[in-house]
Amino acid sequence: MNKSGLLDKIPDGKRIIVDGGYPGDIEKLSGYNQFDSKELKAFKARAKSRHETFNSRMKIFHVLKHKFEHDKGTFPICMTAVAVLVQYMIEDTKPESATPLFDT
Repeated sequence: MNKSGLLDKIPDGKRIIVDGGYPGDIEKLSGYNQFDSKELKAFKARAKSRHETFNSRMKIFHVLKHKFEHDKGTFPICMTAVAVLVQYMIEDTKPESATPLFDT
């Protein structure tokens, strides 16, 4: 996971929720654990579900569907732009336009 340096971007004292495919730093990664409480298991499931929902919205723009065929320097700009558009879709202040990840 750390080939791209993403693990180094997680602040000390913070952890991210990952699925079972991520071995690594137990100080920064939190995956399935048979000893988790029922509440913690539900929290992790909800977080992973939200992430998958966000990814599916990114796919609306086909950024995760096809191989990126431009120079590597353009990739982060394009991904950030699409992520911002998806965030706007989620947070739109007009109720008829907003598409929240989940009902709260």
